[in-house]
Amino acid sequence: MEDRTAGKQLKDMKGKVYYGEYLAKTDPLGANVPNPVSHVAYGYATQMCVLDKKSGKLECIVAAHDVGKAVNPLSCEGQIEGGVVMSMGYALREQYPIDENCKPIQKYGSLGLFRSHEVPKIKAIVVDKPGLKVACGAIGIGEITSIPTAPAIADAYFRYDGIRRYNLPLTDTPYERKVDMAAKKRFPYRSALVACNGGCRAVQGEEGCTDGCIGCGACVSVCKFGAISLNEYGVAEVDEDKCLACGKCMKVCPQEIIHIHECANYIVVKCSNKSKGAEAKKQCEVSCIGCGICEKTCTAGAVRIMDNHAVIRENMCLSCGMCSVKCPRHAIYDLRGIFTKTK
Repeated sequence: MEDRTAGKQLKDMKGKVYYGEYLAKTDPLGANVPNPVSHVAYGYATQMCVLDKKSGKLECIVAAHDVGKAVNPLSCEGQIEGGVVMSMGYALREQYPIDENCKPIQKYGSLGLFRSHEVPKIKAIVVDKPGLKVACGAIGIGEITSIPTAPAIADAYFRYDGIRRYNLPLTDTPYERKVDMAAKKRFPYRSALVACNGGCRAVQGEEGCTDGCIGCGACVSVCKFGAISLNEYGVAEVDEDKCLACGKCMKVCPQEIIHIHECANYIVVKCSNKSKGAEAKKQCEVSCIGCGICEKTCTAGAVRIMDNHAVIRENMCLSCGMCSVKCPRHAIYDLRGIFTKTK
């Protein structure tokens, strides 16, 4: 074939259009031929998982991939890292239940996806070597990045405790979500939330907050699932993984500060103080003072100041977390601990 670019510089080709097409020869599915060719090129990948000896959590994943010619090595590394993180999810935690009509009944935010602060060290090894005389020698680095991860993790746990695991997500690991999904379907992806962060416990006497949790324990007593406990501040806390959102705790709370919320909306207001700014500051170290910064920050219009404290309308909230970052009193929490620290 004539090389029309021979002897030319880049400036000589400016404004000209070149078109070419390569049709790789492959054999039809089921072809009765020896060594049938099903793909133009074949990649190769191998991965290894290293666990922390004490906690049993993932410490590092090493992923080596033969990509042929690495046209963009940095992009190849990113593809490998992304594939590993995605595969860690379905290997260890993700559950995607559907109803009888095959309709998903779980929201994206509560699938169990790994978040950035939970991802272990990933060492991506790009094996760059000459490939085929097509696509600049690149073999490909797509779906293959997600194939070896789950088997590598399963093998690591077998070497860790001698138990073979055959189902995904893997059971009996530190990442297992202790949820009875059959029961959870009754109240899918909802949980109780206590709108108090316990900062009022730092203030003694008559000036203390009268709107927050009083630590009576009524909610703890009524919960049959062990989902509620009193923390070190004497304030009720809910374990979302155990809560079935039955609402019994909400009904018995004398302060009326427990409500049911969507687990996918993890940006929440942990304060029920209805006093005005200066008074609220005296009553609690981390009370909402109704300053309105969160309302001004929210681009979705999901935050409103009502009764001198912030209220988030979950049906409008995007969970971007900017209100929690901007809150000067730290009354708005990220329950996942990404934007704010959880107590």
